[in-house]
Amino acid sequence: MVKLKINLYRFYRRLPSKLFKWLYCLYAKQLSPPTQKQSRLIEDLRSTFLTLSVEQTDSESVLSQTWLEFQKALKKEVAEQDPRSFLRWPVILNTMFPDDPEYLPIEFAVIRKDTEWLSRWKKAIQETSIGRPMPFWRYRNSSSNTIHQAYHILVFEHEWDQRINYFDQVLEFGGGYGCLRRVIHNLGYNGSYCISDFPTFSALQNYYLLQSELPIGNGIGGTLLLSDIDQFLDVCQAAKGKVLFIANWSLSETPFELRTRVLSEVARHCTAFLIGYQDEICGIDNATYFADWSASIAEKFECRVIKIEHLRGNNYLMGWKTEAFGKHTVK
Repeated sequence: MVKLKINLYRFYRRLPSKLFKWLYCLYAKQLSPPTQKQSRLIEDLRSTFLTLSVEQTDSESVLSQTWLEFQKALKKEVAEQDPRSFLRWPVILNTMFPDDPEYLPIEFAVIRKDTEWLSRWKKAIQETSIGRPMPFWRYRNSSSNTIHQAYHILVFEHEWDQRINYFDQVLEFGGGYGCLRRVIHNLGYNGSYCISDFPTFSALQNYYLLQSELPIGNGIGGTLLLSDIDQFLDVCQAAKGKVLFIANWSLSETPFELRTRVLSEVARHCTAFLIGYQDEICGIDNATYFADWSASIAEKFECRVIKIEHLRGNNYLMGWKTEAFGKHTVK
């Protein structure tokens, strides 16, 4: 009986959003023929995917096999569907663009109440038509994932009392389709940016960011997209100035050997980091792993674990190099 009441409560609480989604899809305009630029980007995306081989992994872990299936599904969608609607594909909704998550009203309320809502965050969460994202029913100018990504940065900024554009370089491990990159750009960040990801997702990021008028490539204001982990670690080792490492629910889903390689370079070369993770996933004890790693770098970094109350079992691990934190300028 208790479980039934809980399910009924959730159903009625989400009924307005479900009704909005139904009406929005019912009256949404059909896609018009692609422009010359869109046709070229679609052709480039499909050509790139044709060259990519999604190979069977030697790893027997559930997570490795799951991400392999996601990549196969994405490759099939790119070949058969119109990429102009990619944010409505099941594989994207299951991995990068949650459909009407229960936590969204909480995160949006926090962003909306921020003192810099009008001057910064309203622009930061402004959605585009790229990928045909489903609007958030309480604020149609944005969408679930854009709000979610902005919330990560807001929490980070408030925790350290520092804006994202304090940094000279951002290194992101696992960048989804590029949404966080666009949000950070909207917040006024003009430094260099590098994303490490699977080749399939790097290709999707390239498609999305080019449509967002964000330049691809190395250098100030550009986005370097890498699918070779050794190249990403080389960039990390060569990083200069103030460097931020971001890995939201990505590093926590990789094998220990790989995450240890990445984090060893983060500890050596980065100024600060933001890592989102689950306490446990597929039998992997992330809570203990990240607690041990934080303890191992305690002499160089001030580390903080922030429990995400509205996402039970999930946390942010944030750190700032002690010598840099002592010198950084407050807003």
